[in-house]
Amino acid sequence: MLFLCPVLWVHYNNPLPLPQNRPAILGEGQGAKALDWTHPWIIPNRHRSAPAGCGLTVFDFKKAMGYFYQPIVQPSKSGVQFNAYSRNEKGTLLGLFITLEGPEGAGKTTQIHPLADFLRSQGWDVLTLREPGGTPISEQVRAVLMNLANTAMHPRTEILLFLAARAQLVEEVIRPALAGGKIVLCDRYADSTLAYQGYGHGVDLDTLRQLLHFATGGLQPDLTFLLDVDPLIGLRRKQKEGEWNRLDACDAQFHQRVRAGYRQIAAADPQRWVIVDAAQPPDAVQSLLRQHTLARLRAQTAPYSG
Repeated sequence: MLFLCPVLWVHYNNPLPLPQNRPAILGEGQGAKALDWTHPWIIPNRHRSAPAGCGLTVFDFKKAMGYFYQPIVQPSKSGVQFNAYSRNEKGTLLGLFITLEGPEGAGKTTQIHPLADFLRSQGWDVLTLREPGGTPISEQVRAVLMNLANTAMHPRTEILLFLAARAQLVEEVIRPALAGGKIVLCDRYADSTLAYQGYGHGVDLDTLRQLLHFATGGLQPDLTFLLDVDPLIGLRRKQKEGEWNRLDACDAQFHQRVRAGYRQIAAADPQRWVIVDAAQPPDAVQSLLRQHTLARLRAQTAPYSG
C-alpha cells in the first residue's frame, strides 16, 4: 500500500503542509526516516523513493546559505513541480517571495505598491523591490542598462550586467528579508532574463538557466504573476507616461517574442505562475493579484506542528 505524506522532510525533520495538497513522496536524499507524527492530517511516508511509473514528484532538500532551505525538484511524469514555503531549523516560518513579470507597460510598477499596502493592512511585513536595482551597487548597474545612449551594448554584456545586479540584490536584500519572515514583492526577477535575453534576443535558454542559477544561488520565487498584455498596448502606455528606456526602444518583433516567451515559461510551471489579463482596468487586475496572493498565503501558512 502506498502512503503519501503531506509534509516536507527537511534537515531538522520539521514538517510543513504541502501547498494545495499536491501529491508527492518526500524525503531527505534517499534516507528519509519515517516518523510517527501525531498531527491528525499527517500520514507517515514510509517510502524512500517513488515507485516506477507512479507519476509523483520526489523532493530532495539542501541547506542553502546557512539560513533557509530550498527544494531540489526532480520532475515527475505528471509534471507536478512547485517550490516550498520554508522554515528554519527552529521551525520559524520564513518569508514568501512573489514576483511580478510581463512585457513593457503591463502595469507591474503600478500594481506592486497597492498590493504591498493591502498586505500590510492584513498584518504582513512586506518589502517591495525592483529589478534591476534595489541596492546601491545594483542601481549603478541599472543606470548603465537603461541608458538610451548605450545602443551598442551586446546581448551578452546585457545579460551579465543584469545578473550582476541580481546577484547583489539576492544576497544583500532578498535572502535576509525572507529569513526574517518578510513577504518580498519584486518587480521583475530571473524570468525576465529568460524572456528578454532568451526569447527576445535568441540567447540559448539552457546557458541562461545555468547563469541564472549561479547568480541567484538557486533562489526561486514562490509565486509569480504574469501581467499579460499586447506589447503594442503596453508600449503606448509607457510613451503616454513619458517613460522610455533602451529596451523599450527595441523593435515590435522583439517585444512580441518576449511576450510569447513569458507565456511559454508560465505554461511550463503552472504551480508557480498565475497569468493575469493586464488589459483589464487596474482595479480589476489588483483584485486578482490580492485574491491569488491571499490564497497562496492560506495554503502555505496552514497549522504547523514541530
